[in-house]
Amino acid sequence: NVVIEGQEGQIISELFIYKNTLIRDIESKKVALANLTNPIGVVNIGKPQEVRVSFFNKAIVLIPSLFVLLFFCFSFLRFLNKRSKEI
Repeated sequence: NVVIEGQEGQIISELFIYKNTLIRDIESKKVALANLTNPIGVVNIGKPQEVRVSFFNKAIVLIPSLFVLLFFCFSFLRFLNKRSKEI
């Protein structure tokens, strides 16, 4: 018998049976979770928490970064044009 913190003695075979049922339950929950199509929402004190969008999907980040990229491309082309005129 195995005694676990204040519980009655349990037979080891019963523990293995309990472990196997827990493993089966976990696997069935994983399959059910994989079949879900909606994102998982977290409930925080009764209010649903919004799902966060990735960093570059936000327009507030994407548009200025595109402008900066275009500025550097334009500056590089001007630099190449000046170098070609020197040669």
